Amino acid sequence: VFFAHECKNPHSACLLPDGNVVAVSSTDNKLTLFDTSKYKQGEPCRDFICYQLDFAHGVVWDNQQQMLWGLGMQSIVGYKYNFNKKYPALIRVCSYEVPEVAKCGHDLYPIPNTKYLFLTGTEGIAIFDTQTRKFRDIANVKHIKSISMSKPNGQVIYLKATTRWW
Repeated sequence: VFFAHECKNPHSACLLPDGNVVAVSSTDNKLTLFDTSKYKQGEPCRDFICYQLDFAHGVVWDNQQQMLWGLGMQSIVGYKYNFNKKYPALIRVCSYEVPEVAKCGHDLYPIPNTKYLFLTGTEGIAIFDTQTRKFRDIANVKHIKSISMSKPNGQVIYLKATTRWW
């Protein structure tokens, strides 16, 4: 069990390979790296570093490329992780403007056993190729809040807002 009070309006969290946690929160435009090595169960985590990410909504660890991807308002941002036990940190190494369908990004989801990530936005769904760093629009369905894909049959499920985002 892990908890923290630092994020305002958190949307997504990700476990890093060494057990540290990254969370994104939209109201305060933050990507927060929590150092869990000093964490005491039952108390909020007090060891963290915050990074700016406008309208932060999605975060995914890409084990193949050893990269953390964060989804913001208009971009997907790549961070390298230093794996330093004493001073864990993220280094922003790249940023790509998302296509129009994925603007105002709301979910970032790794497509199982592939190099692709789903991105959802106000106007639809796109796929991001983490190796070529190219996007492809795949659906013009407005206001997708969440997306997922099952294994092994590849069915896609998404949640669409009908009146309000929340």
